[in-house]
Amino acid sequence: MGNLFIYNVADHDTTAYTICYAIYMLAAQPDVQNWLGEEIDSVFAGKDGVETWEYEKAIPKLKRCLALMYETVHLYRPAVFIPRATSTESTTLKLEGKEYTLPPQTFIII
Repeated sequence: MGNLFIYNVADHDTTAYTICYAIYMLAAQPDVQNWLGEEIDSVFAGKDGVETWEYEKAIPKLKRCLALMYETVHLYRPAVFIPRATSTESTTLKLEGKEYTLPPQTFIII
């Protein structure tokens, strides 16, 4: 969910990149295109045209589309890294049973 939040509050470029990556993934997997198409057809069945679609009711029903977006965000993250820094005091980090001491004001990339 954190990455989806970044897409929602970030710049328009981030949203455009997400859509491009999703289309790229769909182009490489026609079976997934069909799978999504089935869901879209079932959710919007009986609707005459785009102008009659009720998006507020339809969007929560598009679970497969949401799965595609989650997978896109998982594979192509909006933020490549998250910069952090330790406090003004040394910080001890425990990782896989080992302890590491990070000096004060050390920059860390997550």
